[in-house]
Order: sequence, then C-alpha cells, then structure tokens
Amino acid sequence: VEFHPRPDGAAVFPVPDSLGENKGGWVYVSNSEIIDTPTPHLGGVGAVHFDKDGKVIKYERLLGNTTANCGGGKTPWGTWVSCEEVPYIGQIYQVDPFNRRPPEIVTVSKMQGGRYEAFAYDDRNKSRPHFYFTEDQPNGPLRRWTPDPSAIDWNNNPWNILHGNGTLDYMLLFPSETKNNTGTYNFTSNVNEARRNSDVTYPSSEGIDRKNNFLYMTCKKEKFLYIMDLDSNKYVRYSTMYGLFEGEPDQVTRILNDDEDILYFNEDLGNISGIHARNDVGEFFTILEGTNWTNEATGLSFSPSGYHMYLCFQEAGVMFEITREDKYPFQAETLDIKYHNQAVNSLW
Repeated sequence: VEFHPRPDGAAVFPVPDSLGENKGGWVYVSNSEIIDTPTPHLGGVGAVHFDKDGKVIKYERLLGNTTANCGGGKTPWGTWVSCEEVPYIGQIYQVDPFNRRPPEIVTVSKMQGGRYEAFAYDDRNKSRPHFYFTEDQPNGPLRRWTPDPSAIDWNNNPWNILHGNGTLDYMLLFPSETKNNTGTYNFTSNVNEARRNSDVTYPSSEGIDRKNNFLYMTCKKEKFLYIMDLDSNKYVRYSTMYGLFEGEPDQVTRILNDDEDILYFNEDLGNISGIHARNDVGEFFTILEGTNWTNEATGLSFSPSGYHMYLCFQEAGVMFEITREDKYPFQAETLDIKYHNQAVNSLW
C-alpha cells in the first residue's frame, strides 16, 4: 500500500453512515512534512482507509501542492486542520477526511502566514466558540480565533466557521513572582507584544489539545507542558523530563472518554523516540520506545474503539499499528511503562 514520505500530525475519523460505504470503518488522516528541498510543494495530506475489522482498504491523497505540513487537529464537526510549518508564509487548510469537498485555507492564515504547528478548539459555548493555533517559533504566540456570530452555523455549514469573519488575538503569559511554574494569562490584539511575550515565557509551542476547561500545550524548546484553565485565566506548567522521555515534547493526543484522563505525547529528537503519557495525578509513563527508530515519532492516534494505536516514524516514512496483548482497549487503565513494546506490528 502506498504511503507518503515524512508523515507527521494525524487523526482518525469514523466513517459516517451518510457516506453509504465501508460501514463501521475509519480513516487515518496524516500530514506529509516534506520541506521545499530540492523540489517545492511536495507536502500535503494523505489518508489510509480501514474496514470495520481494522484491515487496510486503500490509500489516497487529500491535499497536495503544499509544504511542510506538520501538525494540525480535528474540528468538532469531523474535519482535519493541516498546518504548514513555513516561517512567515505557512498556511492552514481545512480538509475533508473523506474527500467530499476540496481543501480550503482558513481565515486565520489568510490574515497572517506563519510557521503553524497544531490546532485545538473550545466549543463549550456553541454561540461563542474559540479555535487555537500554535506556531513553532521562539517568538510564535498562541493564536485564538473567535468567529463572528454570522459565521456560526453548526447545523447546516459548520465548515464555514473557520472561513468567515472573526477576531484574531494572541496569548500573553504572566509567570507568578512567588510560585514557580504557575501564573496567569490573557489575550491581546497586539501581535508584536505577544511575540515578545512568547519569546521569554513559552517559546516554540507545538502540540495542543483541550478537555473540559483545560487547554494543554507543549513547548519543545524548554520541554514544558502548560495547562491553562480556560475559565480562570490561570496556568500551571510541568517539565516533561520524566521517565524515559529525553527528547522534545511534540504532538499531544488524549483518548476521549478516558476514565483516567491520560494525555499521550509523541517524542521528537530523542535518542530513542517513542510514545509517552501523563495521567491525571501528574505521573509520566513511557508507553513504547522505537529502539530501531531514532527519528521523530509522529501521528499518534487511535481507532474509534480504542483497540488500535497508530503512530509513524518520520524519516523512515513507516506507519505502525499497536495493540494490547491483553486485548483491552487503550483507555481501559493506566499503561505500564514497558507493556506494549512487543505488540508492535508494521503495516508496511
């Protein structure tokens, strides 16, 4: 089966009944982080289709003619957001996982290109949702997009929420003078102020995700996980230098409806890259190590049932499927630090 080079950020989408085919199946959507050397615009997004039993059906390209498609994220209405990691000019695309409509550049990057990395959202208030974009630059501030009410149509055209008018602002962090690793934050419309703030407080932000009122964000340069309380405008940060995690925290993935609220990390640039996790009491675990793969681990995602874990190793351009030897889904319990390393099977 064909697969694209330099796989990076990824997500799994269940096949909707309205599609009329492959009932019970799912699709693994993955970015291709090919940089413009020597041939330009070879990046994009590809998709691996699985049937209800987890068998590969086909591979197809969803987006092409782009560069360095790094991270991204899922929208609440079931599309993929793909971010170009190109300084000053990178764009952000909304992509249909099932290729029913062409990709489209979102308003945020039309307004301002950047070295974009990842995407998350807070849709608890349907009348005033927020969408977040990280920028992997030392002075790359977290961007927050708030669509105008006229652009919000959850029932008939949610796609347009990212393409209509709205307000773009940027996060400022204010570390506590008395309590280490805590502080407050707010947002500003002044991008230059935000760049100066990011450069000294949260440089090179990467993976981002949200659960309930907490926004999780990794910053690889200083190797911290930031947790922002979206209701109180307070934050706390934790070092990711625990367990066997020796590289840079990159993309973050959590399993929805996980009783123990496990947050999963891809590792970037460690001597032995792998997958790591943090549970709800702050303990860090190593899920697996790529003992034969020393390059970046990317594209961590899970099948809808939770029984299949997928990840890629970027430079090798390979995708793996991981299953538990005890046949439980991954969200069943906290994972032992060495448990899964003998249940890894290459799909290619």
